Amino acid sequence: MKQFKTMRNKCAPLYTAIICFAMIIAICIGGYYGKKKAYANDLLATTEQYISFVQRNNVPVRLGVMATSADGRNLYCIEAGEQEELQYTATEKLADNVDNQRIAWLISHYKQYKDAKTHAAIAYLAHEHLDADTKHLWTIWKPWIAEQYPDVAPLAQQLWQESEGHIAQSAKAQVQYSKAIRQGNINIQVSNSQQQQVAGIPFEVVLQGPAAFDSNNEQKIRGITQQQPEKISWHATGTGKVKAVVRYAHGTLERLVSTQDYVRFAEYSYGDGEGVDFEVDARFQPQLTSQAVPHVLTPGETVSDTVTVRIGKNEVWHNHIGVLAQGYYYTGLTTEQLQSPIQPTAQEQPSQFIKRLKTLGYVPTAYASAHFTRDGQQIHVIAKQDFQAQSKTYRATERDGIGTWVWVIDKAKQDKDVASWLQGNYISTFIEKTESTSTRQPLKIDSTVTEHTAHIGSSISDTITVQGFPKDHGKFRGDTQAGFSADLEYMTVELYWAGDHNNSARNEEYKPSTTEIPGLDEHHTLVGQWQYRAVNGTIRVGNGSKDIHGKPVNIEANEPGYYVFVLDFEGDSRVMPAQSEYNNAWERVWVPPTPSPTTEPITMTTAVNADRAAPGDTVFDTARIRGSLPKGAYITFSAYEVPESISSAASTDEDDSDDGGSIRSNINTAWKVLLDEYRVELPENSNTLMETSKQNNGKFSEDERATSESIYAQDGTLYVSSKHIQVAKSGKVYWKATLWSAGGDVLASHPLGIKGEVTTVEEPPSPPQTPPEEPHELAQTGAHTVTLIGVGVVMALIGLVGMSVLRVNGYRHSREQ
Repeated sequence: MKQFKTMRNKCAPLYTAIICFAMIIAICIGGYYGKKKAYANDLLATTEQYISFVQRNNVPVRLGVMATSADGRNLYCIEAGEQEELQYTATEKLADNVDNQRIAWLISHYKQYKDAKTHAAIAYLAHEHLDADTKHLWTIWKPWIAEQYPDVAPLAQQLWQESEGHIAQSAKAQVQYSKAIRQGNINIQVSNSQQQQVAGIPFEVVLQGPAAFDSNNEQKIRGITQQQPEKISWHATGTGKVKAVVRYAHGTLERLVSTQDYVRFAEYSYGDGEGVDFEVDARFQPQLTSQAVPHVLTPGETVSDTVTVRIGKNEVWHNHIGVLAQGYYYTGLTTEQLQSPIQPTAQEQPSQFIKRLKTLGYVPTAYASAHFTRDGQQIHVIAKQDFQAQSKTYRATERDGIGTWVWVIDKAKQDKDVASWLQGNYISTFIEKTESTSTRQPLKIDSTVTEHTAHIGSSISDTITVQGFPKDHGKFRGDTQAGFSADLEYMTVELYWAGDHNNSARNEEYKPSTTEIPGLDEHHTLVGQWQYRAVNGTIRVGNGSKDIHGKPVNIEANEPGYYVFVLDFEGDSRVMPAQSEYNNAWERVWVPPTPSPTTEPITMTTAVNADRAAPGDTVFDTARIRGSLPKGAYITFSAYEVPESISSAASTDEDDSDDGGSIRSNINTAWKVLLDEYRVELPENSNTLMETSKQNNGKFSEDERATSESIYAQDGTLYVSSKHIQVAKSGKVYWKATLWSAGGDVLASHPLGIKGEVTTVEEPPSPPQTPPEEPHELAQTGAHTVTLIGVGVVMALIGLVGMSVLRVNGYRHSREQ
């Protein structure tokens, strides 16, 4: 508004002249359109955002937006009675108080309004609160405004009340966790004087510490308040303390110095609110679960495990960093140990736990590694012989038994930048059922019928030695959590007959020739079947021996043909299925249609040349044969070297029976084959040699001796020696001899480990330490020594006494089913 200033101490005529002059020019905030200098602080005239009222003497006055600055900000007059000019020389900050903030809010809020009375009301409030030097003139003008525009003053009062609720008086930040102390929200409350949320207020939040906002991944964010408190999500970028500093904005005013001063919105100024301190932790703790697939293995299979990593519900896997997990695979556990897990202690490091297991006797057999980069990731691993990537794949062995995995995440073995994101180590329990395995052991079956040839009405029987069952087999009831079935408590022995009921002369056409049992028909029938405990040891089928139910078993050959024993075990989680072969020569009895009264039964007795020897000695086996041998018969010798540790255990099981007791229950892969079915062909004139030896007092003619150096006849008995072998280490050597027909039928044999067929190898005792004597000149022995040695060998052959006589026994080598 424009008015002449009161001319104090001036005469009235001069005052009247000045007023008349003022009627020619625009008054107060009226437009001044005269010539003016153009410079940077020029203002722009405005239209239609003001009202005009007439003061006394009909001087027009404008009330509203008087001009705009180059950036579009509205200017209001705050110096009543001064001449308007569309330029200014300087700007001055006005006091930052609540009243000025309210006016600043009104100027900013209604900037785009075109209503003249609204802007007149804002100008009214500007004069009311900001006029200084001309306050008395404004007081004079208010009645004139009220008279000509009675609604302006009430509107100004209304706007003033409105502004009160839009001025922020305080701000407060609160923290809210959403995932542990890794993620959450900063809740911002900006309040007015009535502690009500104020909308439209600019604010900023600054995080001081290891955290950032989700929206921009920065530590500073700005926004405008809404009707409800703000929720700004954040995430931890490290571990430690964070302070959230909140600041809120309010408008400020500035004075434009001119011939008539103006006021306009200056800028937002930020005041400090109430911040909040909180703790954050971006670290996470991966944990592992594993599932052995499959749970049940067979020797030779790869060992695998499916490992899954998970982190806590409120944890976040940082930036897909790679975490190394290592698995240790243990074997040789028992079913009792399966029920006795070992837990790591709270403060135990992975390396310490593995070391503690070692002191308890648990040493890893194989290893595996897995690298995880995200929560929920699942990796299938194959056991290796060590942790190196190029290491050979580990394969299950028959010695493995129950196995289990231990998985660890060791911070000490992570990359440095990875370790800093992990809360701690992870160690799984030793023996967790879901990650346990069972490697099924193969059975070794050594069996022989008592007599390979019988006659109608004879009692037939079988001796079977089984090795491979765990020592506690039959007691384990299974474990559904581990995926292990209960032990099968029995194995079955079946007896089959093969031949021609109507024409026994054709029986040999049905001689067993297949490993599998043929389908039952008129030429193949099941004679009987019996159950026996599925444990290691020797069982006898027939001759009144009892089965698992305590019933005596007696078997009679009631018609000609072949009688074949077959052992069958269906298998369980700890032992592989096994079935002896149908065409096994050791397991069949031949019953001819009619016995030959002139044929002398074949018998064979055996003995080693030395029942005790020292490492480096040479030993051999000798068979003594009597009876009528068929054309093409031959004999085989086998020898097995058993380490001292195993032979010592075996010796505790030996009994005095001629069939070797349960010595064969200790057969396993640790036995070394020294002689494998070494074959000695018997001369075609063997029967003649035996007959002649009766007449010649056991002497070979020179031609007869040349037939074979390992064959000798005396007193109607044929002596056959094996190949000589040299023993290398302490332990025992078990021998076996088998007499065969040209067609592959067993004519005579014996079980492994009978008396006279075992050589015990021992280191000779150390001689007492005595002072050395002066050596004497040795006697010249020459050929005489050779003669003595030759005589000794002959005497050894002739002096084989105390040998057990077996009637047409049969034996077959152990083999894995």
